[in-house]
Amino acid sequence: MKSQARLFPDPVYAAMHLTDVKQPEECWGLQQNTLMMPGAFSLIANLPKYLAWQQEQDMGEAYAFYKLQLQILQRNFPPAHWVLKASDHLPNLGVLLSTFPDACIVHLHRDPKEVVPSCCNITIKWLEMTNTLTDDVVAEIPQQMMDDFLHDIERAVAARKRADPRNFFDLHYRDLIEDPVGVIRQIYEYFGYAFSEEFKARIVKWLDENPKEKHGIHRYSLEQFGLTPDSVTKHFAAYCREFGVVSE
Repeated sequence: MKSQARLFPDPVYAAMHLTDVKQPEECWGLQQNTLMMPGAFSLIANLPKYLAWQQEQDMGEAYAFYKLQLQILQRNFPPAHWVLKASDHLPNLGVLLSTFPDACIVHLHRDPKEVVPSCCNITIKWLEMTNTLTDDVVAEIPQQMMDDFLHDIERAVAARKRADPRNFFDLHYRDLIEDPVGVIRQIYEYFGYAFSEEFKARIVKWLDENPKEKHGIHRYSLEQFGLTPDSVTKHFAAYCREFGVVSE
């Protein structure tokens, strides 16, 4: 039987966000090297002063170093496009496009009532694993998460208004879940990349081998974090209107 080497072997965390050393992962590993991207730093410990400092920084140098790392990784391979992902890119779309003018950005949209408790749950699990969780921190996380998300969204919206709209493809999470192959084909066609039958077969094979909840069920709710549907809906009302996010 083939075994998987997980960076975080905790089975509960695997149900939230499987991390496998032989599979794609988010950009956090490179971003942490800049010391200027919150990402996993905010999960290792509750660092509100660091986050407040980081939000005021010019991220140009951080993205220049991020680009250099990608160039080093690419150096011995033939030219190809990268597929990258990290939530920390959201508040930095302007500098991202300054660093990578030809970037093709897929902006994923999901109901905040699903995103907020999910991220609260993951954050608490990380802090548990690093032994930095206290009752005070648990009480602060929900509102801090809501405020941080709103800050990032507002920065993203402002950057998009200044950018060429052709750099962006707006993707709704439910569309991705309902028709992943069709959505990926749309993305490739939108940005001018070839979508082959071989590529389609590989996607279908991966989906067959990795069904939802294969590694467990990630359970969470607004109520467990003292939040209500109305409070979250009001907090993100402008975002939902801007991008047609259906709040259910």
